[in-house]
Amino acid sequence: DLKLTLARKENIDLKIYDISGKLIKDLHHGNLNPGAHTFSITTNPGTYIAVLKYGRGVVRRKFVVW
Repeated sequence: DLKLTLARKENIDLKIYDISGKLIKDLHHGNLNPGAHTFSITTNPGTYIAVLKYGRGVVRRKFVVW
């Protein structure tokens, strides 16, 4: 699971890419209210990159699925 917490309502774009840059899953596009949010990720074992775009910038995090 991928978890994120928002301090305020945000318009976000959350996507998962494989290590080669191929889009694997578009998890969310649109507004999210403040608070904790959990997104389920079902994929094959490997290394992935989560990309979160929001009003103030972009956050990228690499993660491994075993």
